[in-house]
Amino acid sequence: MARTNKGIPFHPTEYDPDALRIRCKVCGKMNSCKCTNKEFTAWYPRLPVLLNGGMVESVTHDNGETITITDTTTYSLERIVDTNVKLYPTRMLVIENFIKPSLYQNLIETWPDKTFLKESEPTGRYQCNHIDINEYYKKLYDDVLNNIHVKYAILDKLGLEFEIHNETSIQMWEDTESFKVNDVHIDFEKFDVTFGLYMPSDTSLKEYGTEFWSPNEYTEDWNRSFRKHECDFIFKVPFVPNIAYFIPRNNKSWHSSPDMPEKINRRHLYGYYQKI
Repeated sequence: MARTNKGIPFHPTEYDPDALRIRCKVCGKMNSCKCTNKEFTAWYPRLPVLLNGGMVESVTHDNGETITITDTTTYSLERIVDTNVKLYPTRMLVIENFIKPSLYQNLIETWPDKTFLKESEPTGRYQCNHIDINEYYKKLYDDVLNNIHVKYAILDKLGLEFEIHNETSIQMWEDTESFKVNDVHIDFEKFDVTFGLYMPSDTSLKEYGTEFWSPNEYTEDWNRSFRKHECDFIFKVPFVPNIAYFIPRNNKSWHSSPDMPEKINRRHLYGYYQKI
């Protein structure tokens, strides 16, 4: 069952706090809906107990349905709850220590080498278009990055009211010094919420995080790109272990990769949530 931020069991009569909220399209109610032909729609925010600092827990309901929240999921949900939304240049989340430390260490130790990652376009980026390469990355996918509670907790936190696909697209990227694609851009149309999870083993690459910009010229063409000298720099997400960012696609989410003049390997995961 869900608990408040004081640890007190939370039992609202009108919805299940452990599940994503829905309501009847006719009467607007959930648990107390008496309509004959039941047709439900999403009810936002989907997990309000989290916005109030509470937490959801594993629970078995009277109808036999079991909702399982693993320790790994709980850890990341707590990080979402405790992180303040960044408001400039756009509403976004930058979450430190996003993954449970024991799992993160396993991920670092089993990052694949370049005999597994393939270099393709653009030059200098070695990548894999999926992350189900071993038990640790599968756990990362199932318990965090594609977990339904985590995904909708992020959307709730960002104030986004839409549904997203069940499957999340995630790639493994290792950028080297020959990677030179660093134009200022907004991500493609289906990238409704873009996220990155940095995977270095230490803080030596701190200055090589994703950069955020404000173009000097206003444009309504989100497919356009700018050079960095045509923009005002705002900030960068430091490229340090276990930090993740989530940004919704809008006319203020201009960003770029960093310039990389040194011989480095910049390991990170990149993915997106797409509207239905």
